[in-house]
Amino acid sequence: MRNDITLRGKWMYSRADCQALLNMVTTGALDVREIAQVVETFKLEEWKEALDAAAEQGGRLGKMIIFTP
Repeated sequence: MRNDITLRGKWMYSRADCQALLNMVTTGALDVREIAQVVETFKLEEWKEALDAAAEQGGRLGKMIIFTP
């Protein structure tokens, strides 16, 4: 500790909340296509192409690139 300063942080959601969300998407209980516009879907091994597609979106909100197994 320096200057007797303590810094504390908190994630917006817990690890369990994030896992529950991923489980809902994985099982099809939550269709993310209803929430945001899906730009394209890629297999995990196509990660380079997915990152290129994301970069082309210019950081616009509401756009998603989805990886599938």
